[in-house]
Amino acid sequence: MAIKILLVEDTDTQLKFLRDGLSEYGFEIETATNGSEAYKKVYSYTPDVVVSDIKMPAIDGYQLCRMLKNTDETKKIPVILLTVLENKIDNFWGKKAGAQLFLKKSIDLKELVDNINATVRRYPVSDEYKISLKAKDQADNSAQFRLNTILNDLLMKSIFSNEFRNLSDFLNYERILVEKIFSLLSSFVEYQV
Repeated sequence: MAIKILLVEDTDTQLKFLRDGLSEYGFEIETATNGSEAYKKVYSYTPDVVVSDIKMPAIDGYQLCRMLKNTDETKKIPVILLTVLENKIDNFWGKKAGAQLFLKKSIDLKELVDNINATVRRYPVSDEYKISLKAKDQADNSAQFRLNTILNDLLMKSIFSNEFRNLSDFLNYERILVEKIFSLLSSFVEYQV
């Protein structure tokens, strides 16, 4: 069975070059021209690997990767980020986003194929996993819904982190500190419900 690649690229010529080249090596290719479209297609296409450009409008490759890695249903799908960016910080962000590989677009096609094969061998996606992914409710699989969920989570974590940091002001006042801790914990329990 052919390896299924979800190829994400917003430039028509680059998309055609990669799609045609990878198809010649026997890969099954589905394409998306932006991160939002790609996120939705992960559920319907169930790829073995996502190969994505980084620089795209709206949702870039870093954000797409992070959304996939922050979602229980999609976090096991390996991601390879392709870019023309050459700064060390770009490689850092690629790794922090959860990408398995960060490759330059100038890479030779044969070398890209070798990297895809190695990544799929190292991070296999089982048929059972694909079946469960395909069965997920499509209503909540939009990129915007997922981004909102991630941003809300980050906001709440930031707020609670700041609140706990503010508690240090009351370390010398035990009774007030205890009251503030219980108040904060009460807020947290209400948020989780």
